[in-house]
Amino acid sequence: MQILLLQDIKGLGRHGEIKNVSNGYARNYLIPKGLAKAVAEGESENIAKQIEEKNTRDMELKRMLEDLRMKTKDNPVIVPIKAGRGGEIFSSIKIPDIEKALEFHDPVIAKQAEVQIKKPIKEIGLHEVSVNLGGGVRNTFTIEVKPFT
Repeated sequence: MQILLLQDIKGLGRHGEIKNVSNGYARNYLIPKGLAKAVAEGESENIAKQIEEKNTRDMELKRMLEDLRMKTKDNPVIVPIKAGRGGEIFSSIKIPDIEKALEFHDPVIAKQAEVQIKKPIKEIGLHEVSVNLGGGVRNTFTIEVKPFT
């Protein structure tokens, strides 16, 4: 029986792949648990085309993220933070602050991106930040935290 994997399954395949498995394995385990769905005859070509289109989109997103990473090495995304006269910081930079700054720098990526940081940034200067676009498409870019009074 041909099935489309809805999740990664160790020893069988990755999400989105079409596999041939025994009828019992598909009907008694994979399909009831929501791990796969049956593929009708003639449908496999359509699904393969959709997977190819998704892979093409993912490659384009990876290229865009790599461009962002290279651009921000020399020209980082500026994230302003309120500071005192002596340069002391009154708060920290959080994910929404970075997303807002990224929106001005690259609006296309900002719409789709999920910015990830381990903890709020509390220092002025350059910092590496992760961005995830889903489907295993992720990269880093540079931000510069600049004080304003």
